[in-house]
Amino acid sequence: MCGIIAIYNPYDDTKVHSQFCADAKNALKSIHHRGPDNTGIYDDETVFLGHNRLSIMDPSALGNQPMQDKTGQVSLIFNGQIYNWKEIRRDLQKEGYNFVSSSDTESILALYLKYGSDFAEKMVGMWSIIIWDKRTSTFIVSRDRLGIKPLYICEINGVFAFASEIKAILQFSHLKTSFNEWTMKRYISRGWLDDVSETLYDGIFSFPVATTAVYSYDTEQVISQYSKFWRYPKPQNSIKDVRIWHDLFVKAVEDHMQSDVSLATTLSGGLDSNAINSTIVKSLGRKKDIHAFSLLAEDVPDESILINESVKELDIYHEYINLSHADYQS
Repeated sequence: MCGIIAIYNPYDDTKVHSQFCADAKNALKSIHHRGPDNTGIYDDETVFLGHNRLSIMDPSALGNQPMQDKTGQVSLIFNGQIYNWKEIRRDLQKEGYNFVSSSDTESILALYLKYGSDFAEKMVGMWSIIIWDKRTSTFIVSRDRLGIKPLYICEINGVFAFASEIKAILQFSHLKTSFNEWTMKRYISRGWLDDVSETLYDGIFSFPVATTAVYSYDTEQVISQYSKFWRYPKPQNSIKDVRIWHDLFVKAVEDHMQSDVSLATTLSGGLDSNAINSTIVKSLGRKKDIHAFSLLAEDVPDESILINESVKELDIYHEYINLSHADYQS
């Protein structure tokens, strides 16, 4: 989990841009919890890119962001993880690309340099990505197929702001917004808003999933081109092969375990977390890699009996974290 902030302001107004950059720095501070390992900033007369890094792949400084190509003309910030980054890396190395880090971020950058705005369809993973290509004055935004990684967008007096969390966008002093009554009622009645682009604030939207957008500026107006790079596949038949599902699930769990730092899992009494932890131990043989955590709270059902049975069955390292009402408030 990293935190990203970006603004795209192609208008020639230095005073306005300076204010937006100052607000963007405050916005970046507001989501520092998402990436405490490093904070990086790039800004010029048109864009601001800010990144709070939680180091997973290549925790060295070579993996810090914003990441740039060797010319310094293409800059990238990224929240997420690319699971096929090694395959991408091998393919591009064959074509002469020289990598300097072992981070999945550099594979994204190299992929963009090779394929332009069509890069996203070649990736497997979860992401929110923003690229500023100064060579062509294009601003590119992409979000993963299922919208696993959050990204919010807001247009403020013609300037586009992007952030991993809504509260970061609320830091912009030029923003005037109010609660969206329709989404508030929808949230209260249903408990979630993932199926709509609207948020609880008027004018702040969730960036569309499985989409890459290219922003450019021409004759005093911003041109935005949105393109879907993936849609839900339609089932070809109704035959269900449990073995195929099992193999896919094991592969997905293994892909998610790519890391250059220690791993952690969560464990409840439910099916999902037990299936993941069991797969790591029994199918992948990586019991020593598991450090499982379970939450106990005063106002939720106690699942400790089921959790303890799982811990005993899997023989994994496990810790309980007790949350009180005071912990919620802090």
